[in-house]
Amino acid sequence: MKLLYNSFIFAALVYAGGYTQAQSIKGDSSVPPPTQPTIISREANSRVWERTEYEQGPNGQIIPKKHHYTELATGLCYEQNGRWMDSQEQISILPDGSAAATKGQHQAYFPSDIYNGVMTLITPDGLQLKSQPVGLSYDDGSNTVLIAILTNSIGQLISPNQVIYTNAFTGIDADLLYTYRMGGFEQDVIFRQQPPVPEQFGLDSADTRLQMLTEFVNAPTPVKTIGAINRKDRLQDTTLQFGKMKMRPGRAFLTGKFGQKNDLQHVPVYKSWVDVNGRALLVEELPYQRINSQLSSLPMPSAVTMVSAKSPLHKLSSKRLLPPVRLANTQTHTGQLAKANPIEKPGFVLDYAIILSNETNFTFQGDTTYYVTNEFALFGTTTIEGSSIIKFSSSGQLDLDSVVCDTAPYRPAIITSQNDDSIGEPIWGISTGSPNYSDVPNLFYIGPTSLTFHDIRFSYAEVGFSASDEPNLVTARDCQFLNVETPFWINNVALYDVLIGYSTNDSVKGGTAEIIVDGGLVAENVTSDSGSCFLLTQYPGGAICLTNCLITGEVITNVGQQVYGPILTNAVVYLPTATANIYHVVGGGNYYLTNGSPYRACGTANIDPLLYAELAIKTTYPPIVYKGTNLSLLGTLGPAVLRDTNTFPDIGYHYDPIDYAFGGCVLTNSLTFASGTAVVWFEANGSVNISGQPYGISLNNGANLSFNGIVTEPCVFARSTQVQEGGNGSWGNTGWNLGMVFMGSSQEATVSANFTDWTSTYFVNILQDRGSKGQGFFKNCEFYNNAITTWNVQYLYYTNCLLFRPTLSLWNSPNLNLENCTVFNGAMVMDRSSAVNWLIENCSFDGTGFNGSDIYSGTSHTTIDHNAYNTNNLSWQTYPLSGPYNGKLEVSGSSDVMVTNYNWESSWFGSFYLPTNSPVLQMGSTNANLLGLYHFTTQTNQIPNGTNIVDIGYHYVATDQYGNPLDSNGDGIPDYLEDANGNGLVDNGESPWYYTLASGLTAANGLLLYTPLK
Repeated sequence: MKLLYNSFIFAALVYAGGYTQAQSIKGDSSVPPPTQPTIISREANSRVWERTEYEQGPNGQIIPKKHHYTELATGLCYEQNGRWMDSQEQISILPDGSAAATKGQHQAYFPSDIYNGVMTLITPDGLQLKSQPVGLSYDDGSNTVLIAILTNSIGQLISPNQVIYTNAFTGIDADLLYTYRMGGFEQDVIFRQQPPVPEQFGLDSADTRLQMLTEFVNAPTPVKTIGAINRKDRLQDTTLQFGKMKMRPGRAFLTGKFGQKNDLQHVPVYKSWVDVNGRALLVEELPYQRINSQLSSLPMPSAVTMVSAKSPLHKLSSKRLLPPVRLANTQTHTGQLAKANPIEKPGFVLDYAIILSNETNFTFQGDTTYYVTNEFALFGTTTIEGSSIIKFSSSGQLDLDSVVCDTAPYRPAIITSQNDDSIGEPIWGISTGSPNYSDVPNLFYIGPTSLTFHDIRFSYAEVGFSASDEPNLVTARDCQFLNVETPFWINNVALYDVLIGYSTNDSVKGGTAEIIVDGGLVAENVTSDSGSCFLLTQYPGGAICLTNCLITGEVITNVGQQVYGPILTNAVVYLPTATANIYHVVGGGNYYLTNGSPYRACGTANIDPLLYAELAIKTTYPPIVYKGTNLSLLGTLGPAVLRDTNTFPDIGYHYDPIDYAFGGCVLTNSLTFASGTAVVWFEANGSVNISGQPYGISLNNGANLSFNGIVTEPCVFARSTQVQEGGNGSWGNTGWNLGMVFMGSSQEATVSANFTDWTSTYFVNILQDRGSKGQGFFKNCEFYNNAITTWNVQYLYYTNCLLFRPTLSLWNSPNLNLENCTVFNGAMVMDRSSAVNWLIENCSFDGTGFNGSDIYSGTSHTTIDHNAYNTNNLSWQTYPLSGPYNGKLEVSGSSDVMVTNYNWESSWFGSFYLPTNSPVLQMGSTNANLLGLYHFTTQTNQIPNGTNIVDIGYHYVATDQYGNPLDSNGDGIPDYLEDANGNGLVDNGESPWYYTLASGLTAANGLLLYTPLK
């Protein structure tokens, strides 16, 4: 029987009977050129771009490889007649002289004369917000006075998405500028001259607030969230939610001309929603003293405003005086809104912005490259997975409420420029391939919140984090900032094991400072190099605490800059003039300490306890490098790079350790890595010709590569970019991303691994063959975002493994065993054209897509049963690789289990434990001890499986209450190691893992009963 299930194996696809017949192209040596990128799907705030590249397989097949990236921006698309269309930031002049922007999730309507009409904004959920500016006022808390009121002004369309009403006020020369964006809507008041000083009206500048008043007519009542009181201004902002749109904190800043804002150097504007005699007013205010210097840079008033006795203008009062209510004129307009060129002159802007708030609880997946092309506002909790790659255009920015970093050592997320092709998918047709520190003005904007980021690399930007002026804190742990001019420009910063550096090919070392804070800074084990200066503090009140820091090639503060508060230092090395022999550059790592460095073991242990523990498993030493080397005489290799276990840690940033780095190497004998060994690979050409491509390690005839990890000291096999910051041109991405390649011709090359973590970024082949013999045996391993591609491998066995977002492409499938594995998302392409055996049992699949062709389905060569599928996780339907897919394997076993949610839980060794009421408990094919899982568990209560029927899915080693693997007899050797085959018995060659009581009972899980022989 031949079964084809949604196959896309080779280039041509023909649909038949709901399945896809794939045709292979053989014998054609000409490889087609890549296709042009196209949009294949749209949603409210995203578009997926696809391009197909072609690769010739070892037997002449032309293999299409689908490449994708996901473009992100708030309001990127809008729905019309049931279809998502591309939003357009475009305002059109209507026949009646007014204007409208309607090609977006929200619509805006502009009157021809702002005095005779209202601005109308319609939210995505149909709420109508009709507003009209009232005027500008001063308020000292006891008295208030209007200093300007709205007057007639005809709108002018000065850009596709901007309308300006010039000279829109009586009492002051000021304009109104409205900007329609696909993600929101903005109103700017632009002062063109200095307003009268508060003292002119009997007020004190020190106590006076400048206010902008906007009236909302018949508006829905917003949901109000009152923020914390700002310690400098003693004011608090109110966030206003109107359905699916939200008014965020406003800003005030100088501007040179329309559309060119210096809004990073802004003063916060505070909003409130008040009722004045039944009239709903948005009041935006800020202390006059905070902006006096900016206002003083504007021209003086050219004339004195004449005020009538009946006008509320310039009337000081204890009650707010307003112009009378006016209805919009719906008759013939007195003027026509028209196009005009902007007038380039300076101004001072006071703005408010309302943005779409319909993207909540977003996850940046580890198998995806993202491209942020505009502001992307994220609400709820944003999750950033390890190996996710987020690229930014010059207009891109992420706004965050809350964040969870599902990142880890050797699995960082990468934040970088659209021009960085060294990692992830290139941004086709846009990337220059030459990233620069000024590529992105600002990466992240945060509000009044505390956020923690860890294991993330940030690259090529002017500013890493900016913030509203409200209280906030960003904590960064184990992070790298490469070619970021000012990583932090916020209130408070805490840094633990952070690198702030520049690559050697970046000649620009500008910027105001590496870190600009309004409050305090804690920096422990930070390396900062070659900036203009390390620190600038803007306001008094916060302490600066530097410990175990290495600051080189820059001053701590610039001469003449005021630093508020004391700078407290402990074990800080400060070398303002860069000198040689501080750092040792190896591969893409620019900041290892040199051999014999005086900065080792001289720090203080008086640091954050979590950091102190982390440093003990990190290093300041570079790896041992093998490039173009035959590895066959190395035998057994163990951890070679010293971890920083010193009582007094090294100064500065610590890397995840790399013991060995391989590029262009070949193995023809046995090579074993002992537990705890960290291995990386990089692309290099070697003695083996693999279609002319660079590679990491070639496994040739007789190769036997082993990774012998244990649960507390796993081995690591990763790409070098998972550790090193790069940017210097070494160990770059130049070929097919080949990590390990089977090249056995007359006999199988073998790789086997136990307790090993395999990490890479999406579409990077950690294991591939080129039509050569090979076999892989993996037990108790974890795979993260890996691609494995085979054409002629004989065996692939996965036993008790976690595969997180994998891409398995098994062309001409090998003998395949998957037992007690958990596969989260990802895709498996399985093509079986010969009589090899497939055994897939006791596995949990959570959103995984399946695809391929199989002429041996339903035969004795197939055993597929006792597997579980999440019926509610439909990720397989939209997986960004060639499809379509099925959500289940080709065979539905009679003992399969369907779940609606696995409800994964976290404990000592990972995040894929099961709850105690999971429907997959004890639903496997046999007893756990018969599968070697006697000492393993799926439960956070750490009860071992023992002799029970095995649970479906991946198992962890059971631990005690402190997270140590169970050691029943207390001899210091965990049970799972003493009982090497995991069957719960003491076999030949094994030592007892339990202790025996006088009664003959053993103190072991399950209380085994032995009857003495007579």
